[in-house]
Amino acid sequence: MLHSGIDFRFQKKYAMTAIVLKILRTVFRLAKWSLIAIVVVEVVSFVVVVSSNFVLYGSRFEGSRARYDAYALFLHREGPRATAFNRRSGVPSRDRLLWILGGSTTRGSTDDDAKTIPSFLSHDLNRDAEGLCWTVRNFGVNSFNSLLQAKYLQKLLIEESEKPDLVIFLDGANDATYYATFRTPEAHFGYSKVRGIIESYRNRWFGILKPIYAAAYASYTRELLEKITQTMTCIPQNSPELRAFADSVTRRYDFLDRLCRSLGIEFVVFWQPTRWVETAPAAPAIRDMERRGVISADRLPAYAHNMRAISDAVIARAGSLDCFVDFRNVLTSRTSLVYREDGVHFLDEGRELVAKTIAAAIGERKLTGKAK
Repeated sequence: MLHSGIDFRFQKKYAMTAIVLKILRTVFRLAKWSLIAIVVVEVVSFVVVVSSNFVLYGSRFEGSRARYDAYALFLHREGPRATAFNRRSGVPSRDRLLWILGGSTTRGSTDDDAKTIPSFLSHDLNRDAEGLCWTVRNFGVNSFNSLLQAKYLQKLLIEESEKPDLVIFLDGANDATYYATFRTPEAHFGYSKVRGIIESYRNRWFGILKPIYAAAYASYTRELLEKITQTMTCIPQNSPELRAFADSVTRRYDFLDRLCRSLGIEFVVFWQPTRWVETAPAAPAIRDMERRGVISADRLPAYAHNMRAISDAVIARAGSLDCFVDFRNVLTSRTSLVYREDGVHFLDEGRELVAKTIAAAIGERKLTGKAK
């Protein structure tokens, strides 16, 4: 009887051990396959994101090599880009300094410093040998929108010894792109990645896993989901959130205008042309060529809708500001291709035409570089 009792307890203990081991094996298998699934999804997302970056930007990364900046969040490692055709007379009453800020369209999607918008602008402004002598400084930073430019301008006003006579913002594409991606007025390049680093520690109950949460925010899977949101889900045209975004951008420009004028500086925003936001038709032959591209409104209707809706909302609100100029349609008279495949960045002719139109607007608005 004693032996039978021992056998029964042993069998019961063995059975319980077997159950526990079975549960552990099941949990291990679930964890293993979950980890494999996560890795596979991340790898697939990596391939999709990198491939789309090659199509849009010609490299596997969106944006350029950057360095951290306490004011502007990040800046180009190489610093401001050189501008050609600048001219000084040495006579203070004739010399003018112009700062132009924007994203990659301002910095220039070209390897030639002489063919950026700021260089073409300097060339046009300095054509009159007897007129004002302009020095144009190119403070464009790839992927910057008006939010990061506002921070950058304040940094420049604090740190630069020679203050400008005129400040120009060339905006639109990045503001629309990042609002379409993140759906918040605070959106900017890398928004979720930076937010993840800052918020993941205290906003999670198990803060020791901060690196994991931060990595999730920075993952290619999340980036792919953000790109899907940007390009495939439509923004309601009259939504309160879109109106709040347009109000935020308008307040930003109004503040910068008042700030600059308090320092004796003129400030102007040019809402840049892109193929997505034009409201006047280009020549039929040009439209047909553009439609045959890989990236077109026919293939990306939600993206086209979002770019137009966001642009319309900002122009409707900010158009009342004296410092705001609507440039949506300045390239609709084109007789050849002026946009790159993405419909945002320009070919050489496009950059030259935009610069000529800015120079003409400076003349028409009698912007002498001295705030009134």
